[in-house]
Amino acid sequence: MNQSTAAVLDTNAQYAAFGHGTMVLGIVHLVAPTAKLLPLQAFKSDGTGQLSDILRAIYDAVQKYNANVINMSFDFKTASQELSNALTYASDLGTICASSAGNDGMPETVFPAALQSLVMGVASVGSTTSTEGTRSSFSNYGNTIVWVAAPGEAIVTTYLYGTYAAGWGTSFSPPFVSGGGALLRGLKTSMNQQEAATAVAHAAPLTDSGMGNGRFDLVPALRSVSGVGGSPDYSVSAAPSMQAIPAGATANYTVSAAPANGFNQTVTWSCTGAPQGAACTVSPSSVVLDGSNSASATVTLTRLPRAAAPPVVFPQSGPRVDLRLVSLVGIAWLLLVLIFSNLIPASRRRPSLALATAVLVVALSNHSCGGGSATVPPPPVLSSVTLSPGNVNGGSSSTGTVTLSGAAPSGGAMVNLSSNSASATVPSSVTVAAGSMSATFPVNTSAVTASTPVTISASYAGASMTASLTVSPAGTPAGTYKLTIVGTSGNLSHSATVQVTVN
Repeated sequence: MNQSTAAVLDTNAQYAAFGHGTMVLGIVHLVAPTAKLLPLQAFKSDGTGQLSDILRAIYDAVQKYNANVINMSFDFKTASQELSNALTYASDLGTICASSAGNDGMPETVFPAALQSLVMGVASVGSTTSTEGTRSSFSNYGNTIVWVAAPGEAIVTTYLYGTYAAGWGTSFSPPFVSGGGALLRGLKTSMNQQEAATAVAHAAPLTDSGMGNGRFDLVPALRSVSGVGGSPDYSVSAAPSMQAIPAGATANYTVSAAPANGFNQTVTWSCTGAPQGAACTVSPSSVVLDGSNSASATVTLTRLPRAAAPPVVFPQSGPRVDLRLVSLVGIAWLLLVLIFSNLIPASRRRPSLALATAVLVVALSNHSCGGGSATVPPPPVLSSVTLSPGNVNGGSSSTGTVTLSGAAPSGGAMVNLSSNSASATVPSSVTVAAGSMSATFPVNTSAVTASTPVTISASYAGASMTASLTVSPAGTPAGTYKLTIVGTSGNLSHSATVQVTVN
């Protein structure tokens, strides 16, 4: 139940006037106890209001009262040029503005939070130690409306008739930022909307997406103002500045973040510019600075060796003949011919030798062809499927060959193909031409990050065969590369560059 409904239903008549503004201003007072508070009524006691009343309040705040900060704990979904004009007028006079992101729990566009050059939109996060880094379930989100987040759950603040109440909603998040704006203005009297937004952006990072620069952190915001101990920041360095590694070796660097002016936020590491086929990791992936001491991490660059292509193996086809047996038969016949030729007269040797030779040819032909009466060969079946090469880098291709046990019949033989992995693709079938015993087909591969085994299957006439293919990560080309290690914290980002030479 929202606060306006609760107030109306309260049995004590004196609380029917809701008290939303009283609750919001109590939070501003909590953050900036000496700030002067100016309540300008733009809504009715039941929480409804007119745009004209909001516009009048904005103009009155800056024209009549010279307001330094305007807190707008409300939102609506319709854009208004008049609202934009009023806030532009306020911004031109140096007024700092903050508004609610809305309570629909979705990434929607609401106003005035969407006018980011004029207003800091504020989402809600939890208020306890365990929930302060988590977006409230009711809070809208999205970087188009959220500049920072602030507590918005169970916020104890001032209520009507000198009492106190706890409130939930994004209405109670902007006054934390507005109170911070009052303190910023106290440190620098010329502080304007843009400068205040830059200071407030020194926020604690959040894991939830769409939460702008993170969770509002008052101390870094105040320290970022010139003349107040310097801007809290950090620097990044890496060592060694360069090194060389052979194929398949590992290069290690040490990256450090050094805080300045009490910087005590989390720095998250990443790296770019790694050579092709090389993996860059940072451990630990983030460090938390304590405001005075440096924190280090190890950058590991692992270079993947080029995959060596295996020798090409050509498939065998056709019937096999036992040459040893044929040779023995041939030698025996030659011996018989020589013996026979020496036993007969010279005049008869030539015809006899020709006869023996003819007998030898007939014998060898009979052995080779099987002898006996002619038979009808059986229909061919799938004999084998092979791949050449059997190991390729991702993105390269291999050639597959299907072989039948005999010549393909009239019309050809269609062999069905398949792959068990998306890392390698084959056509759905390949046709062995009539009279041929084999056909080839392409195997296309895609890039992989780790060695990937793939099975290519072929089937024809009830027989199935498989062949194995290994798809490897692409090797790293030799050369000199610049590796950039980046440390990010909120809206701050610093980097260090090192050099690696791959032999």
